[in-house]
Amino acid sequence: MAPSPGSAGGSKVGEEVRNGSAVVKISKVHEADGILMDGGTRSGGAEAKYVALETVVFNDTKSGMDLTCSRPIVSSPIDDQGHRYDPIDDLNRIPGNPQCDERLQPGSKDQMVFAYRVPRSAKITAWEFSESDREPSTIDLGGTSPT
Repeated sequence: MAPSPGSAGGSKVGEEVRNGSAVVKISKVHEADGILMDGGTRSGGAEAKYVALETVVFNDTKSGMDLTCSRPIVSSPIDDQGHRYDPIDDLNRIPGNPQCDERLQPGSKDQMVFAYRVPRSAKITAWEFSESDREPSTIDLGGTSPT
């Protein structure tokens, strides 16, 4: 069952949250008009903005994970209306993110920025993630503010 809009249970930014064998800790959430990519800044345009989550991902599986291109972690920010948004393409082009086919090995951690293009009016209140086809875990973001 999906959480109600704005409902995220007890998990908050700064806490490690497990879903299956993937453990994610969000260190920072920010909104911006554009997002820095290899080769320049990608603009959200007049009607959109970017929401970026700076995270640390721990791989507690038995094999490597390609975080940027194979996307073993399915994720969505959720707004106060219950809308869910898909990650942008080319997560591997965000400076500091792992490259395609750069596998996070079992027992290892890596920094990862998850980024989403959302309507400018969206008030993001939560983030959900899951490993493959598992029921998602939800983290309360408490709403975001531009940085």
